[in-house]
Amino acid sequence: MNGYSFTPAEIERLVCLVMADLGLTGGAAVVPTAEPPAPAEGGDAVELRLSSRVITLEQIRSAPPKIRRLVVPNRAVVTPSARDELKKTGMQLAFDSAASVEASASAVPAFGRATLSASNAAPALAPRRAPAADPIRSLSVAYHAVLPEAVPARFLEELAKTVSIERYQNKCVMQTAEFLAGRLAQEKSKAVLFTRYTAAASAVCNRKKVIRAMIGAGADRLDADAASIGANLLIVDPGQGVFQIRRAVTRFVELGAAVCPDVLRKGLV
Repeated sequence: MNGYSFTPAEIERLVCLVMADLGLTGGAAVVPTAEPPAPAEGGDAVELRLSSRVITLEQIRSAPPKIRRLVVPNRAVVTPSARDELKKTGMQLAFDSAASVEASASAVPAFGRATLSASNAAPALAPRRAPAADPIRSLSVAYHAVLPEAVPARFLEELAKTVSIERYQNKCVMQTAEFLAGRLAQEKSKAVLFTRYTAAASAVCNRKKVIRAMIGAGADRLDADAASIGANLLIVDPGQGVFQIRRAVTRFVELGAAVCPDVLRKGLV
């Protein structure tokens, strides 16, 4: 069978399409600032700050000639052709958490405008989400009828730096629900259940009075769905892409300790 070689332009377009389909192509946030001063002789080079989720060749080529440093969000994807252009021009690439905040808060279409700033200027921060009032103390991660190795969950190592994580594996959904009920009875705890039988797992787990389980949906709906029942268990189909899984689980943890709405408290707690 004849092979097919993708051109750099085709690879870049494919990356952009995949990221857009995953909902990860946030736009470029523009923070009004004064025109940055020209760098002095021997001083700090002027940098270009982008908040797009995907950094493309077009953005690199459109940068002013004086740019010597490109700052992008921590988890931004830099296309292969863009990286080649950076090497060609000698422009330094840096990843920055402040740019990640701007990318999350921005509603400007992808591959939009950018902000120039001197590297020694104080960074302008976009509004942040309100922090959880009560962070969780522990996270139980259960695997039902699926091997832990089948779930791309390296991001759990990052979460383990801020919250205690316990893992559990069982082929029986009833025993899995029993284990989760015991863990969720503890104060300020949450759990994630990876299973391909999400509907069955939800039905079984929700029979335990201490459990308020929700099936993981899109990250854009997770906040509202979790708040509607005060969910303390997120059920995730491991067949989803790694980006969806990471975003959903990370956000579920960020929401903090679950609080059951007063209107449902009598029936659910």
